[in-house]
Amino acid sequence: MEINDVLDLRHELLEQFVQELNDNLTPAGIIEVTTEDEPEAVEFMLDELANSSDEVRGYVYFDLPQTPEDEVQHLTCMFSLSEDLKEATLPALYAAVCHINFALPFGGFAVDVNNRFLSYKLCAPLSMEMSREALYDEICILAGNASEVVSSFHNVLMKVIDGDWDIEKVVDYLGG
Repeated sequence: MEINDVLDLRHELLEQFVQELNDNLTPAGIIEVTTEDEPEAVEFMLDELANSSDEVRGYVYFDLPQTPEDEVQHLTCMFSLSEDLKEATLPALYAAVCHINFALPFGGFAVDVNNRFLSYKLCAPLSMEMSREALYDEICILAGNASEVVSSFHNVLMKVIDGDWDIEKVVDYLGG
């Protein structure tokens, strides 16, 4: 499949995903691409956490294809959980992220110290030969799985960031 055909299909699938999110009253839209080396992405709010003090935003995108001969494409769902990391609680946050990531079946949380934000990322390699329907199903599955993980650990991580929980509480929460 030619690269332009791949990009057109992905655009249609992302538009379909935005429509489904909006139909379910989840604010979503496609982020305007400003350079040709960045992928088109869907941005959406994680509605389960709409009342939290931090807006949790999700992003779904396909990495850009490199050549028409690519056999694998990568679909990514990433969430930005907090952009207000406190210097004093960074050591506890690092430890909490390590313990939580070890317990996760997939994906991982990350702390970007330079830009001061906490994120979660889940990526899936998919065959370039997948049907349109199968690709759309994968978008929904990946976003659903990532949303579930973020929803499960958001409050714990916010308590660590705010200094309300230390690493012992996180370990206890994880079961030991």
